[in-house]
Amino acid sequence: MTNLEIAENVAPAKRPVSTAAEQLFMFFAKVLIGSVTLSVVSYIGLQIAIWSVTSAIEEKYPVVRGGPAFWRELEVSLTSFADQPDIDQTKKKRIIESLRKLSKRYRPFIEALNGTE
Repeated sequence: MTNLEIAENVAPAKRPVSTAAEQLFMFFAKVLIGSVTLSVVSYIGLQIAIWSVTSAIEEKYPVVRGGPAFWRELEVSLTSFADQPDIDQTKKKRIIESLRKLSKRYRPFIEALNGTE
């Protein structure tokens, strides 16, 4: 017997007929699997986006932190600013003179705002 003869003698396999309930069940199972997959992928994508934005903000504005971290950073900044060497006397005199000129020039406006003319 050749392969051709064997193939002719074998009856094709009959596929079991599925009922409407089985088809409906398969449809809803596929919809559920797709919905769960979409939800998980969306959740992960949203978490990555939130993490990215948060880290970018913290990198650009490091003082966004609140509570004890804020005060600790402020204390370190003030201490390092206070420990810096003083500017030379000529610069200091020029700055003070400039402040006096500005004060003299804008004093009438400030007094008008305060109501003391």
